[in-house]
Amino acid sequence: MLDSFFLTVNQWMTGGTVVAALGCFLWGMISVVFSPCHLASIPLIVAYVAGQNQILKPRQAAHYAVAFTAGLFITIALVGVVCALLGRMLGDIGNYWQIPVGLVLIWVALGMFGVEKCSLSGSLLQKLRVNGLSGALILGLAYG
Repeated sequence: MLDSFFLTVNQWMTGGTVVAALGCFLWGMISVVFSPCHLASIPLIVAYVAGQNQILKPRQAAHYAVAFTAGLFITIALVGVVCALLGRMLGDIGNYWQIPVGLVLIWVALGMFGVEKCSLSGSLLQKLRVNGLSGALILGLAYG
């Protein structure tokens, strides 16, 4: 049953423009939902909700999670639109971007090892004094 659904969505992606856009959107949603890569965002949103000044009701915490997820999906959609307009995949960024992207990844790795502090999100949100639902949305945009 699931195989036939995947095949149907895959066929939609080769259809007309509107059908292909719908198929690509569904395929993207499916890939994000079934991907373990975004499981790392769970501690991030839990830490953001737990760091609020007041104790949140479950409904408020759910709103924060939805705002974070909306930011995540907006970023992924924007990257997809840019790649579609350029006619390229994100992995095909060319030689000029490989070195800056590599340096950013090395900087983040050094932060993970504790050698270099590379926290932008917490200090940036504090400097901008963004909190609440808008802060969750901005954090989702940054994480996406």
